[in-house]
Amino acid sequence: MTATIGSTPLHDFGGRVDQVVDRAIEEERIVGAMILVARRKGIPGSWIRDWT
Repeated sequence: MTATIGSTPLHDFGGRVDQVVDRAIEEERIVGAMILVARRKGIPGSWIRDWT
């Protein structure tokens, strides 16, 4: 079994595991911010999730 972040295998991210986790957390923050902005503009958050 391959460890993944979302549907992406960890080895595709490169680097050490702590760097991979940090990058994943940062990406999640960016997506969260996009969802907040979209909601303020009246765009459903689920649409943003589908784009990312």
